[in-house]
Amino acid sequence: MMGIYSGFRISELLSLTVDDIYENGLVKDIITVKKEHMKGKKSAHSVPTHPLLQQLIPQLIPPQSAQSLPLFPSRQGRLHNQRLSRRQATRDVRTYYELYGITGNVGTHSMRKSFAMHLYKASRYNILGVCKALGHKNVKTTMKYLEVDNSDIAGWMANME
Repeated sequence: MMGIYSGFRISELLSLTVDDIYENGLVKDIITVKKEHMKGKKSAHSVPTHPLLQQLIPQLIPPQSAQSLPLFPSRQGRLHNQRLSRRQATRDVRTYYELYGITGNVGTHSMRKSFAMHLYKASRYNILGVCKALGHKNVKTTMKYLEVDNSDIAGWMANME
């Protein structure tokens, strides 16, 4: 859910700690990944917290546990505050894709691409907004995340004058 509703890369998600999402016992309105965990390590990246995440996070992670513990802890490393590895995250995500019948070339980056596509449509095709939300410096990079299918084209054609 965090990947689909934040657009963060898997390494960025795995870098988050519980206190990155809570402030004064409440889920933060904006979640920020520190620059040292960003691709290129040049600047931090923040996104507004999706309303669904605002509701789900307290159910899954109690506010009183807000401390510097990994948001996604390793199963074996819970006692040592170790993060879930990228490899295990990939396995877990693929397991859920299979469980829900999602097939094809899917992986952890599929969450980021889904975020981009959903935001693109919800914003009425505002590519600059999606570019900013993904933290891209160039719209050409963002364009690689977006796909147009026949249902989009049919809808546009129906609205043509």
